[in-house]
Amino acid sequence: RGTALRVTEMWELLGHTEGVRCCAYAAGPRRLLTASDDCTLRLWDAATGMQLTSWTAHRGFVLGCAFAPGGRTIASCSDDETVRLWDAAGAKLCTLRKHRAAVNAVHWADVPEPTLVSASAD
Repeated sequence: RGTALRVTEMWELLGHTEGVRCCAYAAGPRRLLTASDDCTLRLWDAATGMQLTSWTAHRGFVLGCAFAPGGRTIASCSDDETVRLWDAAGAKLCTLRKHRAAVNAVHWADVPEPTLVSASAD
């Protein structure tokens, strides 16, 4: 017998022009990040549902996104075979080009310091 889970819809976030592939939440700054087939990332205020900013993140579909612990750095990945790092305002920090196929997922592991891992079809 498990614990009952209560799910409540809070916001309908409108803005992407294509399907949304991934979302991530940063508790500290209460931010929500969405990644889409429209090649963009969008940052939202999780308390109000208001879009804070958006930017073209990749040349292909944005397949994954993740906040680093603390919410100040963002990672995104794409079928353009790259992983990109951003600051929380959307300024690009760097592009990682180690994969030879679509990068399907990114995740920050906090062991013992923040470490970015990615998954690809290569």
